[in-house]
Amino acid sequence: MLKYILKKAVRGVLPDVLIDRKKQGFGVPVFDWYQTQFGEYLSREMKNFCQSTDIFEFEGVLPHLHKRGWALLNVALWWRQYIASEGAPRGLTAAASAESQPVDSRRITLPAERVA
Repeated sequence: MLKYILKKAVRGVLPDVLIDRKKQGFGVPVFDWYQTQFGEYLSREMKNFCQSTDIFEFEGVLPHLHKRGWALLNVALWWRQYIASEGAPRGLTAAASAESQPVDSRRITLPAERVA
């Protein structure tokens, strides 16, 4: 409703082509950022993440950093904040530091919910 009111208020002030156009996405300019200090930071964080987990191998991730670095960095930072940190919920830190093996996600079985 608020969007409708806003469009009605600016009609006649802004061109109709702007008011009525479809939504546009916003691309994150990761490639451009990769050429700056962000690229060094990204490589360093991803290397640390890959060395401390068995999720990715850095050599496999490296060719994708210039395009997918933003998403990969978010995974690494999320992991560090919520899984690997001392402040992580109980039980997750131990699971993160335990040696892991590649997992076939089609064979994962979840424990039954506890009924209190």
